[in-house]
Amino acid sequence: MRWLTSQLRRQLLTHPILLFTVPVVVTGLLTALVVDWRISSGMHDQLLRTTELNTVAMVQASLEGRLHPQQSPNGPSIALDGAEELLWRWVKPDLFVHMRLYDPRGRIVWSNDRSLIGQVQTSEEVPVALTGRATVKEHAPGEAGHIDPVGGLPGKFLEAYIPIRNGAQVVAVVEGYLALDPLLAGTAAVHQSTRLALFFGTGLSILVLAGLGVLVSRLVTEQMQQLERAARAASEARRATIRALAAAIDARDPYTHGHSSRVAHYATNIARRLGWTPDAVERLEEGALLHDVGKIAVPDVILRKQGTLEPEEFELMKQHPTVGGDLVQGIHGMADLTPMVRLHHERMDGRGYPLGLSGDQIPLAARIIAVADTYDAVTTDRPYRAGRKPREALAILQEAAGVQLDPELVSLVTADPTLLT
Repeated sequence: MRWLTSQLRRQLLTHPILLFTVPVVVTGLLTALVVDWRISSGMHDQLLRTTELNTVAMVQASLEGRLHPQQSPNGPSIALDGAEELLWRWVKPDLFVHMRLYDPRGRIVWSNDRSLIGQVQTSEEVPVALTGRATVKEHAPGEAGHIDPVGGLPGKFLEAYIPIRNGAQVVAVVEGYLALDPLLAGTAAVHQSTRLALFFGTGLSILVLAGLGVLVSRLVTEQMQQLERAARAASEARRATIRALAAAIDARDPYTHGHSSRVAHYATNIARRLGWTPDAVERLEEGALLHDVGKIAVPDVILRKQGTLEPEEFELMKQHPTVGGDLVQGIHGMADLTPMVRLHHERMDGRGYPLGLSGDQIPLAARIIAVADTYDAVTTDRPYRAGRKPREALAILQEAAGVQLDPELVSLVTADPTLLT
């Protein structure tokens, strides 16, 4: 070691250029490593976050409304109602390696490992999920303190505990183990290409490397900032367009001015109280803002009529959910708003329109909009009557509970009227 140190000192003194090139090499390598780490960690974190959100949203959207609470001799349980087929489709190497479904008592009622059915959960996450909060964790083989809970899990994976609701009630929990290696393979190839480019630049020129490292870092940062600004501008433009369209529809009838904005406000209050994710709340807000967009096809003489509609006029008015649903479905990026727009006039007793759905056949988002829409309609002045006071409006909602409106949602807003303020 002394001899090596002596030789290095002699070379530095003999060749002063090394006093410049050595720091440049070190700086260049460190810069390349830092950029490589930033790209790798950013891609990995973004992939995990997107996968977590998509997994929870997919499972909840597919199963909510399909699992129903029931009483068994041993206490509360759930009726699967054909959900087993859907669960089996999810169990495959590039999706869920293992899955379990728990009832409200924490008992396994379905698993791709049939020997587990009937057992009671022992993990801490299932009781948390039964309160309505999803839990998603990443694991890697050999990590400190990690125990493979199901055996045979390949590579990295996500461990997810996802609450499933029926209305406002959590009726089940899905425990799933999602293989990450197939997802990470694509990002690894991109990362490897980036790494080769960085270190090839280092080998080409020591002097260029230092500048290249700084340049790459700046370019990456600038591109990320540009993408963020573009995404933010697109989101703001989209929301501004939706609000402008809703305002234009409301403006056709002076008695419904601001109606769509108020309905959206009430609906998002209810969704937040139910524990919806911010992304789900935002989509509900957009659907509520556009719930009456189909009235664009209703003549002004009907919209502004100061009296009871004739039967043929009412039949024409009843077309607006269908027209609105078709309109929204045809707009890129808004197809998921279609059920909210098309089904907000369905009734719990099946006497609504346009499809005559009943109970849990009606999506929860549409049921929420129906409560908010009814409350605003009752409390707003009309040519033929004055708007009701909030207490009177809540009494009307209670009368409609179970007939027109979801009784659980009505109970929620009557217990806390501030949700409708």
